[in-house]
Amino acid sequence: MNRYLDQSLRKAHNHIKAGDFYRAKAICMLLLQKFPKNNKVTQKLHKLEKAISLPTETIAQPSPPQPTPAQLNDLVNLYRQGKHKELESKANSILILFPNAFTAYLMLAESQRQQNKYDDAIKTYRKAIAIIPNHAEVHNNLAATLMEKGDLQAAMQSLKNALQIKPDFSEVHNNMGNIQKKLGQFREAANSYRNAIRIKPNYAVAYMNMGTIKNELGNQKSAIFNYQKALKIEPSCAITYYNLGIAQNDSGDIKAAITSSQKALEINPNYQLANAQKVHYMAKVCNWTTHQDDKKYSRKLGIKDQHIAPFNLLAVEDTPKIHKLRSVLYAKKTFTEKQKKQNPSQRTQSKKLRVGYFSSDFRKHPVAYLIAQMLELHDCNYFEIHAYFYGLDKNDKMTKRIKNSVDKFYSLSQMSDNEIALLAQRNKIDIAVDLAGYTHNSRTGIFAHRAAPIQINYLGF
Repeated sequence: MNRYLDQSLRKAHNHIKAGDFYRAKAICMLLLQKFPKNNKVTQKLHKLEKAISLPTETIAQPSPPQPTPAQLNDLVNLYRQGKHKELESKANSILILFPNAFTAYLMLAESQRQQNKYDDAIKTYRKAIAIIPNHAEVHNNLAATLMEKGDLQAAMQSLKNALQIKPDFSEVHNNMGNIQKKLGQFREAANSYRNAIRIKPNYAVAYMNMGTIKNELGNQKSAIFNYQKALKIEPSCAITYYNLGIAQNDSGDIKAAITSSQKALEINPNYQLANAQKVHYMAKVCNWTTHQDDKKYSRKLGIKDQHIAPFNLLAVEDTPKIHKLRSVLYAKKTFTEKQKKQNPSQRTQSKKLRVGYFSSDFRKHPVAYLIAQMLELHDCNYFEIHAYFYGLDKNDKMTKRIKNSVDKFYSLSQMSDNEIALLAQRNKIDIAVDLAGYTHNSRTGIFAHRAAPIQINYLGF
């Protein structure tokens, strides 16, 4: 049995023996959320519910009035069925009668999170934490919601709170790594994934995430090793094969990348990301054996339910309408932040126009070579130029040239998308120019947070 599951069930039994049915219920409901289709979980929980229904005279330390197991099971069933509006209504009704119903708060918060109602979910999780402050799993769930909202600093604090309660919580170490990865703190992320694996040696997801970090750091050999390690633990994980293909492609072994993409599709034939990846890789090696079929099928990729990165299929078809549909869906699914409307600042004749250029490629890279002279030729009487560099700063020849070409240069690899957008807002940038688009190492989330009143894309697309 899963180690986490086994430990949680034992903890629930211990709470029942101690007469603390309230906490036992909380653990049961968390397990139902985490393992909704596991028969062993369901059987164990039925036994626990019978124990929870013991006569009240057997309770050593009475808990506050709580909903019945049947009421809570109704919430779980609604959650499984995806009936989130009905779940919200029932949960709110239960909370009117039982304002300390910890598990009802948990189910409500998770339902709100599934609907992308992040602000509501965060408030609900915090109400649950106010009832039971030392529940590490809830702090972890709150962190995941904050991360999805884009509030990475608050998410990191919630994970630290969880570790204070449960230092050996491998999932928390893994989630810390995910935040550090988003912040561009790749070495710190690698340490977090390493901690997760140390605590839980068969943690396939942590190995997969470690592979992604190693690939970002340019160590494709180590990335491939970690992906293969993850596949030994979970050989039917299509996502890992997809990521393995990326590392193999980056290492120059495109044929192996094609094979990995095909394996991902064997596991999940409807995995559109892997399908788009395979088409892209086959085009790179001029393998046109399935081109006609791929071309027909590719028109359907990333335009309805599943989103894919638009870049991979740009060269496969020449249908602007479909490219736009694909890009709109990708942006909608990937960048869920509510944009803050900004009005252009009141200008005077003497004020210079502030233009911000954003890129991970202000280094020895084609983008830098293409744009350096343009930056140098801006008329400093009319323009104030800011360069926002969110790549790894090796301070090479091209980085130095661009630093000398602009009024202000910022190295921002350690900052989140939201933090970079806020910096641009404080700098009162009039026009933000995204030089990356949807290419490798892009940070489109910066513009989802609205870096400037006017935002345009140039060069990278």
